[in-house]
Amino acid sequence: MEFHHGTYEDLDAEDYAILDRVTAAASEYLHLTDTALVFPIGFKEHYDHFIVREGVRESDEKRRFSKNSIIAEEKPLSGLANAAELARIDSIVAEDNVEPRPFKYDPGEMVDIVFRHYTSQVEPVYSKGIIDRAAVLQEHYQTDFPLDCIYAPK
Repeated sequence: MEFHHGTYEDLDAEDYAILDRVTAAASEYLHLTDTALVFPIGFKEHYDHFIVREGVRESDEKRRFSKNSIIAEEKPLSGLANAAELARIDSIVAEDNVEPRPFKYDPGEMVDIVFRHYTSQVEPVYSKGIIDRAAVLQEHYQTDFPLDCIYAPK
């Protein structure tokens, strides 16, 4: 399975123009008092996920996520990440002073929803990623039930 990775080193002029537009839009939305911006944390550095994440980060002069940011783990990418990719996400979480907010959920139901409504994501590896991440989080937080996780500023 191939993923389209993107980091600052991989971006071209067109990508930087998109990043600038995302940054401008995020700056506008994040200053609204009645608005929260939900966006991907960027597991596996997909170009589009990376650009959105970095655009939101760049929208703040301190290069941190704003108080009305809600950062989501992508399914199934979070469950397919290797140790280096997990370390990159942990680094972003630490740098931006956000904290994980795990919550109970049913990964089997998530797989059903994804396969029914996101028809490009029906490879067996996708359900494995969703189910595996729920189990990893369950073990990490030592609960009796599977978990998903979002991140929010402290």
